[in-house]
Amino acid sequence: AVLYAPADKLVDAVEHSATSDAIKKLREELNHAELLLVDDMQFLGANEQAQGEMVHIIDSLIDSGKQVVLASDRLPTAIPGFSDRLNARIQKGLTVDLLPPDENTRIKLVRVKAHEKKLKLSDEIVKYIAEKVTQNVREIESTLNKVVAFSTIMKMEIDMTLISDILKPLAPVQETRKEIMKEVNIQPGHCYLIEEEKPTYSNVLMERMMAENYRGLIITRMNPKRIRDAFVNDPRILWLTDKDSSMEKTVPPSLEMIIHKIQEFMSEEGNSMVVLDGIQYLISNTNFDSVLRFLRSIIDEVSESKCIFAVSISPETMKEQEISIMEREMEVLNLT
Repeated sequence: AVLYAPADKLVDAVEHSATSDAIKKLREELNHAELLLVDDMQFLGANEQAQGEMVHIIDSLIDSGKQVVLASDRLPTAIPGFSDRLNARIQKGLTVDLLPPDENTRIKLVRVKAHEKKLKLSDEIVKYIAEKVTQNVREIESTLNKVVAFSTIMKMEIDMTLISDILKPLAPVQETRKEIMKEVNIQPGHCYLIEEEKPTYSNVLMERMMAENYRGLIITRMNPKRIRDAFVNDPRILWLTDKDSSMEKTVPPSLEMIIHKIQEFMSEEGNSMVVLDGIQYLISNTNFDSVLRFLRSIIDEVSESKCIFAVSISPETMKEQEISIMEREMEVLNLT
């Protein structure tokens, strides 16, 4: 079997190994792989224990005649904090630099991904996207998701005008998101699943609702400092972490405690909105079934309240079956 494992999953498991059997479960899961793909290895740089576990996993799989493929955004020797031991294990294998795809390859990728999304694009549009989107498959897919969102929500025909607007320089992107979110109709008492690589659209939606005098609460795995710049009126932010912080309000990955915080917030007077970002982190600390029960409990409470509840997930970090189940529980806003 081929298994894909983001490196941050290993870091999360290590950080909570004192209170759970996450490490044991992770080892068992990874050891069943014939081919293990580990992405974002740079996240291990700040965690020596996670690096030690990675060495153990590599040795175990290689000794069993299996294969390991590691990926990072830079060379292993250039990753701050990487131990000599881990570097030595990696250097025993083949290190290659994957360059961005050339234009012909990008054209093929655009066509394949457009076909998957049932998008009919002219040759001119396909070539234009391939010329403008040059980095990787993920960027191409994100662009096509935006095309779907624009054409559906804004009821716009897919033509060169639309495509050129979507692919304008990054400066207008935030305004573009705001325009999309203006057209999204959300209501108190409803729960929404927002599928996006990062919680960008959910934060734009939060900003819009706060401008309409909603109280806002964001529970996130991201450091709150990275979120506040996007807001004119700051929402309350709870940093989802088990580490203490003298600068930020935090909440540990305890489902009971998170429910309590949300209930406490919802009990205050007036309309409110809660955005939860970090479902994969919660799953790695418990399991999917527990998180699903947790979500269903919140969904039931929200349905009888003046609160809007939104969950931001990155589909690439979750299993298809898990996503399908969550899509059945909530109203889906696929806006990436």
